Amino acid sequence: MNPSFQSNFSLLTAGLEVGDRSRVLCPFCEGGSSGELSLSLTRTEDGAVLYKCFRASCGKEGIYTEGGVRAASPAPKPTHKRWEGATTPIPPAVEQWVNEKWHLDVPPSWHWTEDMGGRLAMSIRSPQDTHRGWVLRSACDRRVRTKAYTYFEEPDTPKASWYRKRIDGPTVLVEDIPSAVRMAEYYNCAALLGTGVTPSTAEEIAERRTGRVIVALDADATIQSIRLANKWRLLWEDVFVLVLTKDIKDQTEEELCATLRRIPS
Repeated sequence: MNPSFQSNFSLLTAGLEVGDRSRVLCPFCEGGSSGELSLSLTRTEDGAVLYKCFRASCGKEGIYTEGGVRAASPAPKPTHKRWEGATTPIPPAVEQWVNEKWHLDVPPSWHWTEDMGGRLAMSIRSPQDTHRGWVLRSACDRRVRTKAYTYFEEPDTPKASWYRKRIDGPTVLVEDIPSAVRMAEYYNCAALLGTGVTPSTAEEIAERRTGRVIVALDADATIQSIRLANKWRLLWEDVFVLVLTKDIKDQTEEELCATLRRIPS
């Protein structure tokens, strides 16, 4: 910390009444290259001042009292949850539903579990086609509060499920495993298991991609697709956003062929 910050802290906060807030230059990151006033100061009822930097690359926070400045205690790390339930073969009725709903044959890495009222247990695959976790997905259009639960074997695993069959061509990023399995009939594909990309996942995509990265999230996530492409463009180098009007897993064969024709080589 800049030595002058602690010595002058009482002056910086002298005018703050209880409940007041102000913004000052953060002494930890100095506001980044733009010098923004990113450190928030808030006077509490007991006379202390809470401070927090809102720059994502800094994020320092703590409390100032007459005894000086002290950093906030680090938040406890979330408990890593693994799923270790039993799997059985997929019932014929569920397999038929998959055929008709998503227009695909059930992959060998998919199973069934009676947990949570009965769900598809879809194996999350690494770029080397090894098991790295599970997605437990509701089936047969059963109404449930949570459609899918995701579990990884290790807490720091990149959050993607890979389906690679070619050594060239673009790599398509989709939201969910059924869409990835369907798209993988034509291109290498990775399911992001949602609409977000962690730094470790972004690095894995950069390392494992073949050719251009095609971001093709579901039809209701076009804005998120654009944000992802812009955020990771420098790392992925060559990115194209494929805007969808219908989720890939739900497209008919004719609709999917039309979608494929819009993918640049």
